[in-house]
Amino acid sequence: LLNDQGQVRGMRFARTRLDSGRLQSTGESFELAADAIFSAIGQAFDGQALVDPLAGELKREGERIWVDQNLQTSVPGIYAGGDCTALGQDLTVQAVQHGKLAAEAIHTHLMRNAEAA
Repeated sequence: LLNDQGQVRGMRFARTRLDSGRLQSTGESFELAADAIFSAIGQAFDGQALVDPLAGELKREGERIWVDQNLQTSVPGIYAGGDCTALGQDLTVQAVQHGKLAAEAIHTHLMRNAEAA
């Protein structure tokens, strides 16, 4: 999602439900505000993706982004996975698992903040 100046303002997500072991769309969506969104597509890390000032704050391990056990980067609220991190093999299935784990960590973080409000 972009603002009137063409800058990122957030991302839209589709709500899903588990039906017979498969994810199915509920037809609903929701939006989360964001200052930056990084796509990771390909087999090599693209350092040009880190020209954004916020991305420049990310701790690195060589050519990869450092993440903790919850896939959170050194910048609070930013998560990463797949071949842009130094978490092992560069496999699609591993990147999908990283996405799942990061989503669970983000959900936990958001729920903790909602309960505190």
